[in-house]
Amino acid sequence: MIQQLDSLPVGIDEEFQILKDDSGIYLFAGCRMELYRWEENSWKNLYQFQNVGYTCKSRLIIKEGNPFLLGGYGFWNSHTDLIEFNPRLGSWSLASVKAQPANYNSEYLGITEKSAFLLLGFHNNPREDVHQLPENQGYILDFESMAWKHLGFDFEMSLVNPNASYYIFQDGTLDSQDFLAFNAFESVSQNKGLLIFDKHDLNFRFFPQELDYNPLEYSPYFMVDGNQVYLQDQKNLSISWNLEDMYAKAKMVGKAAILPMSVTEVNRIKQDYVIISLVSISLIGLVLFPVFKKRIASPALKRTDERQGKDHIQNESFSKTYNSQESPNLLEILDQNKGKMFTVEELDELFDIHQIPNPENKRVKRSRLIKEINTQAEEKRGYKMINRTRSPEDKRCLLYEIK
Repeated sequence: MIQQLDSLPVGIDEEFQILKDDSGIYLFAGCRMELYRWEENSWKNLYQFQNVGYTCKSRLIIKEGNPFLLGGYGFWNSHTDLIEFNPRLGSWSLASVKAQPANYNSEYLGITEKSAFLLLGFHNNPREDVHQLPENQGYILDFESMAWKHLGFDFEMSLVNPNASYYIFQDGTLDSQDFLAFNAFESVSQNKGLLIFDKHDLNFRFFPQELDYNPLEYSPYFMVDGNQVYLQDQKNLSISWNLEDMYAKAKMVGKAAILPMSVTEVNRIKQDYVIISLVSISLIGLVLFPVFKKRIASPALKRTDERQGKDHIQNESFSKTYNSQESPNLLEILDQNKGKMFTVEELDELFDIHQIPNPENKRVKRSRLIKEINTQAEEKRGYKMINRTRSPEDKRCLLYEIK
């Protein structure tokens, strides 16, 4: 089976997903929609058409002998579409699900017989001017009701904020029978390790693992059998992890909860709350403004001076947060994000300057930090670490690339 993979028409960066089920052994690869099954000592393509580009980053699932694909990235936007393969027609069809999150996907995806979990992730759709908007919560798809629900966490983890309790700083994820595991950095202990999610009890535990390399990113393969995982280390030697044993030894850090409302209901309540709040504020302003107009005028200059002084103090505080000599962690954080693209807002969170109240002061601080980092990188490494570029999807949008 492995030897014949070279003969399949897939892209150089695409990954093979091979699943063994009672109905057979199936293979799916990357952005193409081809679905292969192992028959008579060869891979047979079951897909009868020529469409490509819609199923990038999709996950192959076999349910009751039927192949499905969940989520992905296609035609410039992320999605959580669930599509089912029809062997009679040799094609895919869209499954009907309720309250589906819009323009969303995540590589932190776990599957059980009853549900699918998507943790963290990003919303992306350039058509609606949505560019890699991070989602610090998650979603769950109940296969029985075919409905999406919000998934909330009682602790802080983030893909973009290095100061979060658990910063998800490296690529790679493992989905076993009972657990979903991925790399994380624990802020309190300053330890790296695996954040392990129990897909049945919905608990998170942290397993410290001091490694000089990231096997989840660099191993050429993962073989999962139950909760046993086989992969390679940095010397291409085979190693195995038992996620059940690791989870038993790890410390409890938090829990996920399925929220009682659907995604649509939550968004509707948010919109209603915003409208009611704006109307209330407007009415209060109309009533009180004539009364306090004279009183407000006099202290205004004093408050402005105080605010400017406060902004100055805060800016000075943030200036000391990431000094190129005092905080080597910033360069380490940038090294961990090599090859990634950041919006201005995401870069501000990475620098921990997003709380600076004055936009102009924030812009100046960002510019100085980029200049300091690039100067230091050129002296030590001979190249700039941060390069500004235009988004390939929308030339109006600026992005920052970490080299």
